[in-house]
Amino acid sequence: MSIHPIARNILYELTAIGELLIGKSIPFTAANYCIGVTHVLPTSGFAHAYSGITRRQFVRYTTAAELEPSALRRLLLTVEGIGAAEDILNHVQAVKARHA
Repeated sequence: MSIHPIARNILYELTAIGELLIGKSIPFTAANYCIGVTHVLPTSGFAHAYSGITRRQFVRYTTAAELEPSALRRLLLTVEGIGAAEDILNHVQAVKARHA
């Protein structure tokens, strides 16, 4: 699935965000646990000049993701396992609320 046309237009205008999650079927938990979208920004004021912290931490870029409802359903078991291991059950609930 391609990025929604409105989101695509907005994406090109954004200059300093860590992540962009598009649509109802992509909660924070699925993005971070399963598909690799990063939201972690540098500290000490460097977030205005640098992207999310990854192996390419000094190259500016923005990550974006979109999921079909069926894809989110397939990720539920993975999210439940990671959420349980981290004891962050609200993340699991975020996926369950969107997957119902």
